[in-house]
Amino acid sequence: MNRNSFKRRRRSAALFLPPMLLLAGCQATVSSSDSARSTQTPYNAGTAIPADAKKHSSRLRFETHNFGAYCYNAYGCKVLYNNFYHVRTADDQLLPPPKPEHKDRWDGGYLDIRNFPSPAVATWRSLDGVAHEAKVDIGAIFEDERILHGAAEKDIPQRAYIIAPDIILVINDRAVSVYMRARIPLKKPAIPGNKYSTFRDDLILAYTHTY
Repeated sequence: MNRNSFKRRRRSAALFLPPMLLLAGCQATVSSSDSARSTQTPYNAGTAIPADAKKHSSRLRFETHNFGAYCYNAYGCKVLYNNFYHVRTADDQLLPPPKPEHKDRWDGGYLDIRNFPSPAVATWRSLDGVAHEAKVDIGAIFEDERILHGAAEKDIPQRAYIIAPDIILVINDRAVSVYMRARIPLKKPAIPGNKYSTFRDDLILAYTHTY
């Protein structure tokens, strides 16, 4: 956990259920539950599920979320979600590739969205000039509203309160990825001797699809 992560504002979290991508071209209330996850797999053929996604299970849930979107290696990128353009660049504008430190800065700057609005609509041209349009169903990706995080369950306080998680959509050339970042409180400091490290702030990949 780097120094920048400790400067982040508090966030919330949610567990991942296999997602679905539809192709066309306040505060969160968090509860605890041990109910089993659905065994259905509501996603289309061609969807890539992170191999280790299931290990990020949790008893915690979320009811609202924050949202952010970022575009790289793309022309004229636009991302519309909850009736707001999170990215809106000129059609002939080429956005540069990401730098290694960019992931540390990704967050959801649009706050407290009730689960879940209509799918996010993204339009852009990849580096080869091909135009793309996609409807990314955030509600299907996080269908069971459970936490997606990197903390061990035994390290999380039983009555932990988690505020709204950040859901982050990233376009990079032909790839569309969706991440979650949540501030998870811990029983003990993650860094021994550092009293300000009593949380995890992991960026977890929930979904990716390459066009």
